[in-house]
Amino acid sequence: MRRFSALSGASLLIVLALSCTREQQDKAQKRAKQAEEEARRAAHEVKKASQSLAQKARQESNKMRGELGDASNDPANTADRAGDKLDTALGKAREAGREAKAKIQPAALEARVKTTLASALGLGTLSNISVTANAGVVTLSGSVATEEEKDRAERAALSVSGVRTVTNKLEVK
Repeated sequence: MRRFSALSGASLLIVLALSCTREQQDKAQKRAKQAEEEARRAAHEVKKASQSLAQKARQESNKMRGELGDASNDPANTADRAGDKLDTALGKAREAGREAKAKIQPAALEARVKTTLASALGLGTLSNISVTANAGVVTLSGSVATEEEKDRAERAALSVSGVRTVTNKLEVK
């Protein structure tokens, strides 16, 4: 859905560019393609992180099955020891889930902020801005043409769900 929003936002900007000169239209199309490619890359990174974490979860699950199987096959093990192993395995599974969430959330937040910036500032400006996110803190860096664009970029980033604060390192050039 978010990918669709990024792509539809880029398409809208192309339509708006039709009233511009041919050179401006070409630049807008090039920037739209860059924005689409960035969105694809972000989606690919999220997918790759998800697959890696899913594989890790499968490995932990297989390990848990082996440990539980060992516990049930050994008459010396008591129900308490089997329960302890199960608790340990559940803790590992929860930790793997937290790791997955920690890796996926920043990439998704960065993509939402970039989409919002593209709508608020235009694709031409977006190509000069880098966005990073960590635990709800978004950092904007790069360059913009005016102080107004710098302020609009910060306000736009703050308007995105999940953003707690914005560190605005944009330079006016």
